[in-house]
Amino acid sequence: MRHTAFLLYITGMVLLLPAAACSNKGNAEQESTVQLSITPSDTLRLEHTANASGEIKVSANAQWTAAMTTGGEWCTISPAVGSAGDFYTTVKATSKNQSNEARHATLTFSAATDSEFSKTYIVQQAANPIDASIPEYNGYTFVWSDEFNDATLNTADWTALNDGSGGGNSELQQYLPRNVSTGVEPVTGKHCLILTAKKENYGGKTATSGRIEGKGKRTFQYGRLEASIKLPHTADGLWPAFWMLGNDITTVSWPACGEIDIVEMGSCAGIKAGTQTRYFNGACHYPYGSPANHVTHATSLQDDFHLFTLIWDAYNIKMFVDLDKNPTAAPYFTLNISNKTSERAAGYYFSKPFYFIFNLAVGGHFPFDGSSATLQNNIGNVTALQSGDAKMYVDFVRVYR
Repeated sequence: MRHTAFLLYITGMVLLLPAAACSNKGNAEQESTVQLSITPSDTLRLEHTANASGEIKVSANAQWTAAMTTGGEWCTISPAVGSAGDFYTTVKATSKNQSNEARHATLTFSAATDSEFSKTYIVQQAANPIDASIPEYNGYTFVWSDEFNDATLNTADWTALNDGSGGGNSELQQYLPRNVSTGVEPVTGKHCLILTAKKENYGGKTATSGRIEGKGKRTFQYGRLEASIKLPHTADGLWPAFWMLGNDITTVSWPACGEIDIVEMGSCAGIKAGTQTRYFNGACHYPYGSPANHVTHATSLQDDFHLFTLIWDAYNIKMFVDLDKNPTAAPYFTLNISNKTSERAAGYYFSKPFYFIFNLAVGGHFPFDGSSATLQNNIGNVTALQSGDAKMYVDFVRVYR
């Protein structure tokens, strides 16, 4: 009977496993031995911080490969191949663990001389203790946040777009990663995500701006999801938004993926009424409906930070503003999603993982409907950018379940 031998250990400690840990293949004419052991315990423990790493020493009598079979979105191994003898490889976390629980990845080692041989190894990244400033809510457990306190955007959770397609809305901007930054909001001193809209020519567009999204990186289904945002003065022409799309958009396309608009500002209706600083909306879009509710707030939403909250469960989608200041406030948008059986029902499209989007659009059909000479979609009518750049600040986004 032929056995394949493989030995893996962390420097200075060796644990031999029984031969049964390896797969066997019959071969009466050839016999070799592969032994594999990992110490300590079969688990590499990393700190919760980004770039935390641990080194593994691999000793083998044949070539081997290693791959992240789960958890590859937040950790890597390099090098992932080695030859016979002693070899050192490093497992590294690419992002910090911002949840309240440790997360795990599975690392699988395989022997090149035996395609049936493999041994799994666990990588664990410690939980990041919850910031005392993050509030607790009855009935909910905090699971994730981005407080935007790092010097740069956390690209393990977000993608800063480079896109000039206009979003299907004839928007005027080119989204660029350079228009996305983190830094201090000058009035409050809060460290924030900053999206900057500029009046400038770029790639045939007349403005640039910023958009980030968590597509394929961070997705959520149900819970209490909220963000603290200081919206820019939209005047005429800016269109800031905090919203979500179904993570299956690549497969099913829009609108079958579903869209949840938690807050949008800058509507042409607000421009016409002269209530741009107070007029906002929440909405949902799916193939058989686009329910929305437009609200004129009592005071401006563009002079300070405001908390926009989505409370989403298997039965309803509800949206609120400033629950931190008024916990008993009524929702400004509600959609019943309890019916999930019919493809024509809203619940069919809003019972799956979605990802966050923050963006600051310039122009488009939303602020400029083209119904009058003063509402034409061109950069000359974007009064918000006539005296300089405009910025949208996001202090944090948090998720509870």
